[in-house]
Amino acid sequence: MNVLVSCFACGPNWGSEVGMGWNWVINLSQFCQLEVITEKGFQNEIEEVLPTLTIKYPPKFHYIDIGEHARILFRKQGSFKFYQYYKEWQLEAYNISLQIISERNIQIAHQLNMTGYREPGYLWQIEKIPFVWGPVAGFGQIPWSFIWQMSFKNKLFWGAKHIINAYQMRYYSRVKKCTKRADLIVAATKETQIFLKELYQKESTIINDSGTFNEIEPVVRIKNGEKIELIWVGIINARKSLDIAIKALASSKNRENIELHVCGNGPEEKNCKILSQSLGIENLVTFHGKVEHKEVIEKMKRVDAMLFTSLMEGTPNVVNEALSMGLPVICHDNCGQGELIKPECGIKVPYINPDTSITGFANAIDKLNKPNIKQMSQHAYIRAKELTWRCKAEKVFSEYCKLID
Repeated sequence: MNVLVSCFACGPNWGSEVGMGWNWVINLSQFCQLEVITEKGFQNEIEEVLPTLTIKYPPKFHYIDIGEHARILFRKQGSFKFYQYYKEWQLEAYNISLQIISERNIQIAHQLNMTGYREPGYLWQIEKIPFVWGPVAGFGQIPWSFIWQMSFKNKLFWGAKHIINAYQMRYYSRVKKCTKRADLIVAATKETQIFLKELYQKESTIINDSGTFNEIEPVVRIKNGEKIELIWVGIINARKSLDIAIKALASSKNRENIELHVCGNGPEEKNCKILSQSLGIENLVTFHGKVEHKEVIEKMKRVDAMLFTSLMEGTPNVVNEALSMGLPVICHDNCGQGELIKPECGIKVPYINPDTSITGFANAIDKLNKPNIKQMSQHAYIRAKELTWRCKAEKVFSEYCKLID
């Protein structure tokens, strides 16, 4: 089976959207031959790693250069300015796809990432072969109760985004056309599936957009002392809400027995450091700054649990990675993480308003002790084996086969 895939963000040794794209491509390539259109900035990494992998049908990559300025905007995440460059990149991807189709017996066109719905690309305009879109995410909203608690600058940004998102979800013409044309839509979350049904009367198949490692072996943790070590990973911005984790730790009855490791940087980093100092817990929180993906994985092997306080996600890759490392996860009961985490392998906090979140995360931290961490860790491995990349790729390949039949 020959499948054309548009996958803008696709590179090894990355997390988040880039790592997600790479893992989808590599694991789908165990089942079918892919012609992958991706961003040229990932070319060196891809060509260095690809020959070292054992893949049944090695994918063929086609590179389009979006330019260094656009790459910088992409890394910032959430920049409105990025989308103009990205739209032009998708137009070029469509033109190249027509050339590939003229030269190869392509049976399916798949718009894979980025997962956000608001830029669906143009592969849906290709005629005569089935079109697949997804995993698709981004249809959710950050509640106003959280936006009102943000800084003035973030209120303006996320308030505007909330309003624009509400409009785009309902009236953006290319989203409507892409949704109508799609022979299969893969929804990243239940929330997305509900929106697609309500807004467009379109059925979709839920397959979370990120997965766990295919080979999962229990981690032997060597611990020094009795303190419980927690890890928080991500870009430190308003959406990721590190401040909730810091305030929850400050409210914890057991806080003197807790260490929090923060891996990441971002526009709210300075404010979060000031917050930890003002709450008198700066000695309990270690800011490691931006950490390479490989080092994050190593740190996960040495801590007891993960705090994940994000307000809006698809299916966060870092939560899947935590489960693969046997880490219990404390998170909001929303988005993809709410579907990944079961009561046996983590604790979910009601997603209502900031005060409820702070109290919920603090109570969850207080419940952590060595015996229940060990028990949840064992269930994390069980859950991780249900969510592997290979399992997800096999499900998508099964959907490919149905379309061709």
